[in-house]
Amino acid sequence: MTPGAIRIGVDLGGTKIEAIALGADGKVLASRRVATPAHDYAAITRAVADLARGHWATYGRNYYTRHDFDEIDLVAANGLMEALRGLLPSLPGRRFGALRVEAADDFSYRDPVDGSLTMGQGMRVLFAGGSRIVYRLSGTGTVGATLRVYVERYEPPSGDLGLDAQVALADLIALSRSLAGIEERTGRKAPSVVT
Repeated sequence: MTPGAIRIGVDLGGTKIEAIALGADGKVLASRRVATPAHDYAAITRAVADLARGHWATYGRNYYTRHDFDEIDLVAANGLMEALRGLLPSLPGRRFGALRVEAADDFSYRDPVDGSLTMGQGMRVLFAGGSRIVYRLSGTGTVGATLRVYVERYEPPSGDLGLDAQVALADLIALSRSLAGIEERTGRKAPSVVT
């Protein structure tokens, strides 16, 4: 199975809870359904968690987190992104501990409906094995800018599937901060929001 190729979707309804595993092509690979426990929030939460754990045991798990650094000085934020953009060509092939960079780019988005292309959507650092760090800058509706850092790692079924995401991604989170020089360039030691 290609690392990161599986996604899990959960439909929580009044009578049933269904979890599906989707392949990279969006096709349903597996589906499991259980009755929704009536009037018992804790039992509903357990049922959803059990369905997710069942899929992880078969397909592996994608650990994911997003760290937002809100209200960064706009000049500092743009400087961080420009410095990172300049670093991208030198990253493929480099090792950071056990992580080896396969690719790094300034990515764009092609709208599947109208075909329009939007450039400069952020920076991606892609690692062997499917892990990645994505940096995006947003200034809409906020004071200054918001730096969003997305971190993801695939863990195979034989791996440790029960960790807290922040623990499982600790090395990638630390690398995301040092690679972009977040503290040095923004003065921020920690994100404003972690999801």
